[in-house]
Amino acid sequence: MSKPIRSHMFRFKRWKIIFEPRIHDHGATDYPDKKEKEIRLKNSKNVSEFDQFETIIHEGLHACFWDIREDPIEQSAHDITRLLWRLGYRKVE
Repeated sequence: MSKPIRSHMFRFKRWKIIFEPRIHDHGATDYPDKKEKEIRLKNSKNVSEFDQFETIIHEGLHACFWDIREDPIEQSAHDITRLLWRLGYRKVE
């Protein structure tokens, strides 16, 4: 069994990865100039595996391309998630 991910590098900057049940949206990403940056992801049984997968990609895109508007990030995350899902990628417990 692999260790849980605690952080990840995006474009040479490290974000702490936090799964929490009480976040308002499915996810949120801090700006890259914040000292201790976080990507917060909803950890809830009410979120489908597909939606959580899409949220992780969405927030990762925000970390990579923080200066791009929300609409292109949202559409790109959805398109990438659909492709990977069709190819059979799923979370391994």
